[in-house]
Amino acid sequence: MIKTQIDLDFREDLERFLKKKYKECYDFRILSKALDARNISKDRAPRFNYSVEIRTSADERFSCEKLQLAKINFDPSRQQRPIIIGAGPAGLFAALRLIEQGIPSILFERGEELQKRILSMARYWRYGELNPESNVEYGAGGAGLFSDGKLFTRVKSPYIGYVLQKLVEFGAPPETLYLKDAHLGSNLMRRIMQNLLSYLCQHQVEIHYNTKVKQILTSDSRAIGVECADGKRHYSSAIILASGHSAREIYEELCHKEVAMKPKPFAIGVRIEHKRSYIDQLQLGRFAGDPRLGAANYRFTHHCKQSGRGTYTFCMCPGGVIVPAATSKAELVINGMSNQGRNGHFSNAAIVVAVKESDFCDSSSSPLAGMLFQQKIEAEAFATAHEFAPKASSRPKIPGMSIESFLHSSKKTKSRKLLPSSCPGEVVASDFATIFPPFVLSHLQKALLEWERITPGFAKEATLLAPETRTSAPVTIIRHLETLESTSHQGLYPCGEGAGYAGGITSAAVDGVNVALSILSKEFGCHSGDCK
Repeated sequence: MIKTQIDLDFREDLERFLKKKYKECYDFRILSKALDARNISKDRAPRFNYSVEIRTSADERFSCEKLQLAKINFDPSRQQRPIIIGAGPAGLFAALRLIEQGIPSILFERGEELQKRILSMARYWRYGELNPESNVEYGAGGAGLFSDGKLFTRVKSPYIGYVLQKLVEFGAPPETLYLKDAHLGSNLMRRIMQNLLSYLCQHQVEIHYNTKVKQILTSDSRAIGVECADGKRHYSSAIILASGHSAREIYEELCHKEVAMKPKPFAIGVRIEHKRSYIDQLQLGRFAGDPRLGAANYRFTHHCKQSGRGTYTFCMCPGGVIVPAATSKAELVINGMSNQGRNGHFSNAAIVVAVKESDFCDSSSSPLAGMLFQQKIEAEAFATAHEFAPKASSRPKIPGMSIESFLHSSKKTKSRKLLPSSCPGEVVASDFATIFPPFVLSHLQKALLEWERITPGFAKEATLLAPETRTSAPVTIIRHLETLESTSHQGLYPCGEGAGYAGGITSAAVDGVNVALSILSKEFGCHSGDCK
């Protein structure tokens, strides 16, 4: 067996190259593949960097990671099913890992099943009819259902391979296993999540849609069950809280029950939108449009020495759209999403500024001070958009600014003219000074001017839309390092992005696996949860 790194012009065929260089090559598989387009400015072709494993004979076998655990004989007469709150990647992968070992769970999701949720979103974007219980954030599949479906993560875990393999089994393309910047797209995410949900239902996982958990039941600093909005109570010795970073009523309930939690730094900002062809040309030069390269991506960062604060692009959506993503009727928040083909006419990315705890709280503040900070900005954005918007349209209204107006905000007269946008809502020329604190505006401006210097043209021919506020959870629900239980309430397992332990589809799914393994060990005595 040979493992090697290979660097090829993007137009070269990997298999032909390997057969020519390695005469003993019997078979091969790609371990990783990443695009390197750093030398485009020197008119050099982009390259693909591969990590490859080569079999030199039929007798050799590729290494294969498997999550091995002994099957458990679950006895419903004397054992309680684990309860899972939330049907996003964290909750679904926790349910999957448990049922693979023989433990059926009960899952409560406040939003709708997948197809009904998609219809609810269509009504919101088209007519402004927001369903506060089923939207971009709530419902089957979680917030990742309306995103770019990015799978990149900086988390180091032996279970990443397991998660990616399961995604492939449920419908992701095989290259998902090795692409460095793999993405599934919103359309493919829907199919994968539907297949996963169907699998769980067929294997004794009980899923309740349109069922909002109103209360965590506790006794002597232990979580013992949940009470749903219909008044029904369900009991379990293991409750997985995977409700996502937008379930604000859950945060309030936890705070009321004095569950250990603390404010967490996050980031807020805007989305910048260009024509996709413009970004492709800017990033790929004369190679733009080649189907082997696809729509161009970018990442920018800026560090302000004076404040020590970072500004960076986040969740770039090549060939994507910007969508309204509110969860309450008097607020406004936006998000980016794209389909698997990334073939839309526009490309967008969030540009966000780091928000420190000192920006929103002091020693006497509630653990939810960061959440209140987010809510204030979202309410201001809603009010600003409706102040400037014409009354006729019922579509969601989104504050927008031309990049020229934003960067030259000292001018008394700002341009009311905006470029066309992908957004299904109504983009309204506004003034971001009524939405964001001054430190956010100044750091956005500094970053954009610096990126324009590095990549001439980036801060031109663009529209900014606001606000992007839900980049991550505003709290951390504190848990034990070993058992992953709440430090204040035994039996409660904070999990995923909403608990502050993940940041995206893959890391949330991995955290769901981690929590499931902890429950299998603690509640059911299964201790062999190693990835072998």
